[in-house]
Amino acid sequence: MWALKEKFNSKKSKKGWLYFKDSSNLERNEQNVPDWNKKGYLLIKKNSRWLSPYFKCEPFKYYRLTFKSKSKIEKNLWGVFFYDKQEQMNSSDVYSSVFSSKQWMKNVNIFRGREHCIKARISFAASEENFHIKDLTVEKISPKDVLKWANNFYKELPPISYKPEQEKWKYIPKTIESLKSGKEIRIVMLGDSIINDTNNSHFEVLLKETYPKSNIKMIPSVESSKGCWYYIEGDRLKKYVMDKNPDLLIIGGISQNNDIESIKKVIQQIKLKCNCEILLLSGPMGKDWRTFDREGKPIFQDWNPEPFNETLGLLAIDEKVEFFDIGSLWHKYLACSGKPFLWFHRDNIHANDRGKQILGRFLLKYFS
Repeated sequence: MWALKEKFNSKKSKKGWLYFKDSSNLERNEQNVPDWNKKGYLLIKKNSRWLSPYFKCEPFKYYRLTFKSKSKIEKNLWGVFFYDKQEQMNSSDVYSSVFSSKQWMKNVNIFRGREHCIKARISFAASEENFHIKDLTVEKISPKDVLKWANNFYKELPPISYKPEQEKWKYIPKTIESLKSGKEIRIVMLGDSIINDTNNSHFEVLLKETYPKSNIKMIPSVESSKGCWYYIEGDRLKKYVMDKNPDLLIIGGISQNNDIESIKKVIQQIKLKCNCEILLLSGPMGKDWRTFDREGKPIFQDWNPEPFNETLGLLAIDEKVEFFDIGSLWHKYLACSGKPFLWFHRDNIHANDRGKQILGRFLLKYFS
């Protein structure tokens, strides 16, 4: 049973679709929208966006989005927005690349319904070039289907060589025990769009291979470009953390502004008011720091560690919380990959599904 199915070949199918001439402005949609193409595909014009009709989407359930596309560049995007009973859009969305192809290419993508959502919409947004899509479907699938998709996807990527340190899990014993026993564990991920992309790696499904009984509820709690300096203000920690009842709080992203004191205050407030374990992550992804040869190929070079990552590690020791330097691992992987930047990224900063899979695999290694 399809949650959504669209052939783009009739006026009837046009009902419920919204067109935005400016893809960055979701406040105003155009009334005079382009007609469907008689050949059965949708043209997304440069800098514009289309939103699908609403379809039913259940919390914590997994869905497969399938469509065919033709795109000249990697920066064109597909996405998913989630809505609650009050039709409020969740700040945690899904974005990834429509991979480039001159011929029609089949895309198979996975997303997970957000807590409290009842419906969702698919988004297609063009950047500097037009692109086309056709034969769109959305269907609910099982965690086993997600795991099969993720493992097949990872086979196409340069493998990671990271081996976890022996000394780990010191401050997350309840989390590890819950993963082993099958007790429900609520993992809240606090931060920016980077921690949201990490959440969208579906690493909780990957953990099923190590912990077959695991029962994880993933709750991303994010705002774009926000770090602990934002969440510590007013009563935001109540809204973004305490009200979500975490068993494990993961703090991460690249928007901390080197403000170690704000991170410290967040950790201390959470410890005081919330009986949960805490995992602090350094920031992966971000801009490309590598140099390139005359043909535009990346030259292998060592990653110079971020001093702030070391500061985060020292803070974790002082505050007795878990720390995982996923940021340094990502940049070392990027250096060894030999791949162009947009192979892993959907824009100048954020991960596409390839990049998200690598982040998920790092977390899988850490928890395994």
